[in-house]
Amino acid sequence: MTKRLTILAVVLLLMTSLTITGYAQPSQDARERKMQNMSRAEEMNWFGRFDLKEDRVEGRFVTFDYDNANGTISDFQIFTGDSFIQIFDQVVLEDFDHVETYVSGAVFMMNGTEVRITIHNNPRTIIQVSNPYSDVPFKVDYMVNGDIDITETASSRPYSIKYRLTMDDIEGVINTPLNATLDDNVITVDGQGHHETAHSLFMNKPNYTGEEDGRQQQIQDGIAEERIGAELDIVGEGEGNISHQVKYRESLHMRIIFMEQQRLRIRIQSEEPNDTCIMLRIEKQSLDLEIDQIRLEVDGEKAEKTSLEEVLETGEDVKYNIQEREDGILEIIVNMPYFSEREITIEAESRLSRYTLPILIIIVLAMILVILSIKRRK
Repeated sequence: MTKRLTILAVVLLLMTSLTITGYAQPSQDARERKMQNMSRAEEMNWFGRFDLKEDRVEGRFVTFDYDNANGTISDFQIFTGDSFIQIFDQVVLEDFDHVETYVSGAVFMMNGTEVRITIHNNPRTIIQVSNPYSDVPFKVDYMVNGDIDITETASSRPYSIKYRLTMDDIEGVINTPLNATLDDNVITVDGQGHHETAHSLFMNKPNYTGEEDGRQQQIQDGIAEERIGAELDIVGEGEGNISHQVKYRESLHMRIIFMEQQRLRIRIQSEEPNDTCIMLRIEKQSLDLEIDQIRLEVDGEKAEKTSLEEVLETGEDVKYNIQEREDGILEIIVNMPYFSEREITIEAESRLSRYTLPILIIIVLAMILVILSIKRRK
């Protein structure tokens, strides 16, 4: 009897350890599952891998030519659902000193000694030009397809210039806090330093309908006005998950700390004090939670759920908005008041359920140890 109780105690101890930590042994097929998750992301029209060739890059949502020597992107086309349409004849970085060009999953990067251009293979087809490592000025010319209408519009952010590009059901924006001018169909942006970034991004309206179209327009405007500082897209769970990060503010960095079914922790760091919003897009089946089950915390404090409009107004209090899209993606926007480092936790509303089993196991284990102690005395 004593031997059986000892074996049971050891088994319960192992169960308690696995339950509390939430981690299993590293899976040997993690790489294969990552590839599967990337394919699933493409099938869901979320984001996809780039194919880098000698002088051309091809992706599900965007394709273009590139010239390392001249720092040039040319024949930049985006996918509209039926075909590719050219947006830019050329995007030219003046006085570009090339260092390296590479592709990492859904991201293309052409790095110079002072300036870099980043292109994301997702439905927003984002182009970013920045000087993340220095305060050296830079200049970039966006040579827009002559069939596209360009209008300069007011920006709600001080010292920010925004150009809206429209053609049929495509709507794009070039937004920058830098000096910018429009001459014919060429938009020239002068970077004056301070680690700033010029953005261009596009939304294909046929991808959204009804209420979803209105929400995506709000998000598009929030990105263009830099009220949304970064986004993180996640497909899959555990060590096999695939994530795609877009930084609309160069100083922001996000990292997944922990992810298993029904629990996710993300660390967000800022090199400069920021009052911004973070957008998280998570495959619902990966998180395995319904919207009404979700509890969102920032630095251990429960955040208030509210409307998207109120979240995008930012402010002093942490708030968030969440919506499940028709494609099964949970879209979460979190307002983050001024910070240098914060941690977001998403989990089941009833946190007690995570600890109930471990607590019961510990109680039973304690009882077994007491019984064993009594038997030994006899």
